Amino acid sequence: MKKKLIMKVLFEKRKILVFFLLMCMFLIIYTSLQTVLLTSDRAAVASMPDFVFSGTVYQSEDGTYPFIGYNDIGGFADRAAEIAGDRADCYPVVYRSLYNYYDELTSIGFYGAVYGMSDKCMEQNIAGYLDQGTLPADGKKEAVVGYYFAQRFHLALGDPIPQAITLSKEWTDDDLDQYVISGILKESISDYFNGSAIISRDTFEKLNGPVEDNMLMGYYRTGEDYDTVFLSMNAEGPDYQVPEGKLNYKQKEFSQTKLLLNIAIVVLMSVFLLTAVVSYLMKGITPKVGLIKAIGVSTSYIISTFLSGILAVFVAALGGAVTLSYVIMYLMNNYVSKFYQFEVHSYRLTGMALLLDLFEFIFILVYVFLVTYMKCKMISPKEAMAKTI
Repeated sequence: MKKKLIMKVLFEKRKILVFFLLMCMFLIIYTSLQTVLLTSDRAAVASMPDFVFSGTVYQSEDGTYPFIGYNDIGGFADRAAEIAGDRADCYPVVYRSLYNYYDELTSIGFYGAVYGMSDKCMEQNIAGYLDQGTLPADGKKEAVVGYYFAQRFHLALGDPIPQAITLSKEWTDDDLDQYVISGILKESISDYFNGSAIISRDTFEKLNGPVEDNMLMGYYRTGEDYDTVFLSMNAEGPDYQVPEGKLNYKQKEFSQTKLLLNIAIVVLMSVFLLTAVVSYLMKGITPKVGLIKAIGVSTSYIISTFLSGILAVFVAALGGAVTLSYVIMYLMNNYVSKFYQFEVHSYRLTGMALLLDLFEFIFILVYVFLVTYMKCKMISPKEAMAKTI
């Protein structure tokens, strides 16, 4: 009886069943893909410094960036710390560019650099993003490297780094194979560090003498008046070889807004599409439901039967959508991996993505159940019989 009600009344036309299934799958896949892209972006953005100042970038005539990277901005970090006060932490950093691996046509790529950070800066802002190993030990020539850096040069924990790892303005062959990898960062870390190596500036200066910082990385403690702090630091530029400032904090705020906006858009799409489909579905079966009621079948039995049929369709849609989402993620990662020539996992169905898929599934289910329940309740046997005459 129940099967006949579902297949002969609710889904009399097979194309309605197929369309209903595909629409549910589309909504869940859309939720998955959007969430994967946004959560991946949020993870990378979260690991960025809130603001960065660097000496004016010097680019040579042949279009390459020299090893030195940026001009010195000695003294600026102290002045920035005075301006920030209790509102932000300011860390002087030594930056040396290594390579640029980027394709203008596809907008795929990454760059590599050497960052000389204080031990305190690494402990507070880098340690939490370690995937393997530890931070560099005090007094040892060790480095933490990004996942892309390790993969590009086929390196693992304990391997010597065959690149020139130094904070000096010029490098020599003696700088090759001097540092050993003590830790590897998570793949989801920002572009600042994913293709780069980070060493202890404290240790380097103990072994080689003082070096001049050419970068400042800042992290807000509360986020209050962040724009005022940043603009005040920018105003100090002319006294310190015009450092160029970049504010990432707004991008972090926007990434949160994008995620919430994405959820809102999915909900609105679901309401619009599902209302239209369910209304069309019920319009076609209204006379039949009325006649079934007229022969004595209870409204609760009809509603429970319809809802069980819809639930079966939704479960099939959820399984198909998640499977297709994994396939799409694999194809996207495979495309990027072929370009990089090493395995990447840039696009992953994270816990947040699966959680939002479940939310979308429950939302669709509850919404359709409510609409179906209300429409079945309102169907009158008398009116249905009148329409069939």
